[in-house]
Amino acid sequence: MRQLLLTRLPDPPPYYLDESLSGPGLRERLEEAGIATFEYERLLARGSVPDGTVFRVAAEAGYVVIAKDLAMEADELEAIIQHKTRLILLVDKTGGVFNWIASLVCSYEKCCEAFNGCTGPLVIRVSKNGAITKIRGEQELRSRYNRWLTARIARAKKLGEHETTKRTVQGSS
Repeated sequence: MRQLLLTRLPDPPPYYLDESLSGPGLRERLEEAGIATFEYERLLARGSVPDGTVFRVAAEAGYVVIAKDLAMEADELEAIIQHKTRLILLVDKTGGVFNWIASLVCSYEKCCEAFNGCTGPLVIRVSKNGAITKIRGEQELRSRYNRWLTARIARAKKLGEHETTKRTVQGSS
């Protein structure tokens, strides 16, 4: 008789709501849908905590950060890579709690698939209707960071040359 071998998939990572999304309404509805979710206060006190700290603490706890601040991906790229943060960005700018719940529930299975195969940083963008619009893994995130760093160095170098020229012109007058 043949035996069926079953491979147990890893448990899906719990969601951790960024401060701007944290509240009992969103957490309770996601929990009702079977998604383990924790509010911001579980790990950090409310206040002006830098995103890099949020990413570090959430990654150490094994959580996926849920946020709606789209600038976070670009502004905190170094921290996302350094702490191997798993981040879901809600792309819907006009929706509220019910739109966010619907999009997270609809995208949950696909997000879990992406997280299960990933050991490094991962950023997933989820639209208003729950569609995944972009997944950026470690390689793409590092490539973006390197391009940003190169542009920053070039700007600094150009500004430095400009400042030297400006000082020389002012000094010779």
